[in-house]
Amino acid sequence: ATYFLSWTWLYRVSDVVGGLKELCRQQDWDPSTTYVWMCFFVNNQRVWLLDPEPNPMGRPQRIQECIAKVGGFIVLLDQHE
Repeated sequence: ATYFLSWTWLYRVSDVVGGLKELCRQQDWDPSTTYVWMCFFVNNQRVWLLDPEPNPMGRPQRIQECIAKVGGFIVLLDQHE
């Protein structure tokens, strides 16, 4: 991945895609070569709530290790109403 994406489960897929398209446009990034990693593909926090592992302190370290392998960090925010 080129970037790690921080987002929330409340966002619609169309909002996430739209936000990423706009970011690529603003930064002049080529969408065909910009790869985004979303944490739920590897570290599904909802699963953690349902099936906690014996050592929950290992979870942040796992996420940190995964993020360190990518080139950057994107935080996707929506308007607050």
